[in-house]
Amino acid sequence: MQESFALKLDYLVFRVTWAGWNIGPRTISNYELVFVTAGQGKIAWEESAVTAKPGDLICFYPGVRHQLWVDADPCMEFYGLHFTPAPGFALPALPRLLSLPSPHLLQPLFQQLLEDYRNPPYLAAWKQDILLQQILYQAALQLRQSDSPAETVRIRRVIQLIRQDPGRTFTLDQLTEAAHLKKTAFLEAFRRVTGTTPGRYMMQFRLEQARDMLLNTDFSVSEIAARCGFSDPFYFSRCFSRQFSLPPSRYRSQRL
Repeated sequence: MQESFALKLDYLVFRVTWAGWNIGPRTISNYELVFVTAGQGKIAWEESAVTAKPGDLICFYPGVRHQLWVDADPCMEFYGLHFTPAPGFALPALPRLLSLPSPHLLQPLFQQLLEDYRNPPYLAAWKQDILLQQILYQAALQLRQSDSPAETVRIRRVIQLIRQDPGRTFTLDQLTEAAHLKKTAFLEAFRRVTGTTPGRYMMQFRLEQARDMLLNTDFSVSEIAARCGFSDPFYFSRCFSRQFSLPPSRYRSQRL
């Protein structure tokens, strides 16, 4: 039965790194996707190195020597997903590094897969296979979208700016200035790329970051609220409850 699945999840982790953190140099026998959700770090393949930022998806192929490390704040936070395709399964051709136009579409998939990996549900292998294929599909789809008009490129830069610092509050004027677009054109372009408004996008991203911290760090709810840009922990709790149907403390206790 297991052999009938297209993809096998080997290992999945969410890492919160620190200055001086390092993995490798190494090679792996399976595939790995690294999805950066916050901060930044260095990624190297053989002789080339790049800086990975929020919204980047890095693909490590079997047998290719690579290394990950963090020099300084803001330190990288990321999902590390190892998987093995079934014989004959054709993976989409992904580059070594893809700056995703719409990273918010992948983050819930990674988070759900991590929850199921930690607490396997009924028919876990089936669900993992589905989620893995959804992640690869989204990555391939966004790779196609990355060859996009200049207006879309500007919106992607704004998205990267937002995701680099979840605790920072941006005004609409600051975002339109960063995009070098007039306000009406910016709002229309932002909705085309993300499917939502800048304010809702920032709120969703902050809450997703908060959820990750609840499940993967020992920070208090108040500290998580502050790190994600909420000056009032009670307001944060109300927003979190609307998004995830549970207050932060109960959400953490029920999933750990």
